[in-house]
Amino acid sequence: MSALYGTIEGAKGKATRCGHRELITHSACWNGAVRVELQHDKETNSTSYLVQLVPWHGTGENKVLAEGVMENQK
Repeated sequence: MSALYGTIEGAKGKATRCGHRELITHSACWNGAVRVELQHDKETNSTSYLVQLVPWHGTGENKVLAEGVMENQK
């Protein structure tokens, strides 16, 4: 069973992807992109996240917006 799940919805409908240890997504426009990275640690059952602005096709900046660990709610 996957620990991480991602969905994207656009003009052609919805798509879902799963990850066991890592899931990275990019949402972009002509001015840059937002990158979201999730890392799951199976030993501690915790998931860390990193949200950052990144360049897209040479346009945009590198900037960390947020990072941390999601608390286990179980």
